[in-house]
Amino acid sequence: MEKHGISLNNQTSASDSEHRFFGVLPPMRPDPVFVGQLRDRLTESSIFHKRRENAAMMVVVLIGLLISLILFLVGRYLFKHCLQEDIQVEAVNP
Repeated sequence: MEKHGISLNNQTSASDSEHRFFGVLPPMRPDPVFVGQLRDRLTESSIFHKRRENAAMMVVVLIGLLISLILFLVGRYLFKHCLQEDIQVEAVNP
């Protein structure tokens, strides 16, 4: 049976040799200090700072758009409401 160009027998033998290879090696225990320093360097890299700045700018833009939309809708409502009152006043007092 062929799967992705590799026969099932070859895949099984590769898996067996892999298990034998990793069975010989002891499990690794990374140094916690090294891991902590690596985590700090990666989280404080310039890429993360740029993403945070971009996210902050995006929030500011979205707040501005939301305020603009609210002002537009309120202005539109007032404009329509005031026009209807003016038309009704003119109709009553010709």
